[in-house]
Amino acid sequence: MPVECRQLRRKCQLGGLGPNQPHPSSSLGRRANEVRTGGPVAMRRENRNATMAAQRLHIIQDTREQQPWTFAAEVARGEAEVSTKCLTVGDYSLAAPGMTEMVAVERKSVADLWGCCGKDRRRFRAQLERMAALRWPLVVIEGTIAEIAAHPVRGGYRRRLTAASVIGTLTGWSCELRVPWVPAGGVRAAERLAFIHLRHAQRLRARELGRVGHD
Repeated sequence: MPVECRQLRRKCQLGGLGPNQPHPSSSLGRRANEVRTGGPVAMRRENRNATMAAQRLHIIQDTREQQPWTFAAEVARGEAEVSTKCLTVGDYSLAAPGMTEMVAVERKSVADLWGCCGKDRRRFRAQLERMAALRWPLVVIEGTIAEIAAHPVRGGYRRRLTAASVIGTLTGWSCELRVPWVPAGGVRAAERLAFIHLRHAQRLRARELGRVGHD
């Protein structure tokens, strides 16, 4: 081994560095030192955690929900927290200041939807009219178009309904009142769609208030 190499190795060992450890002046050594001393790496981690906390949704669930969405996956990932409150519009909204007057999600099962277009038609129409006053309303159906069409007719008011009339009624009201509806599929898919809708509403509002960028 050349004399210069032996001297450098000796200096590293005296300075507390083993032969396989990165020298402090190298990029790897600087990164290792940042981790040990809480430098920029730790600062970036703290900033990321702070950003996640700021973007976490505080979802409000209406107290009258009998089998509510829990958003368990989103809560477990730290993306959301859920509390209950009596809402005047919709089944789910956001707790941020002013957001209950801006965004709401109305949840319907396939059976609920048929009822809303039949015996509860007037009440449901009134619900949609209240939602129309919001900026970001959404009706989420826990089922597909095929499941809506295949829903069994069991007598009573349903004898006067067809799948075409149910879908046509909801679509017509959606166009008239500008309240969109989405047949999301299963319960979990509907829950996730509601979360995404609420998250976008919060981000749009934050941009309006100048709190986040437009990326």
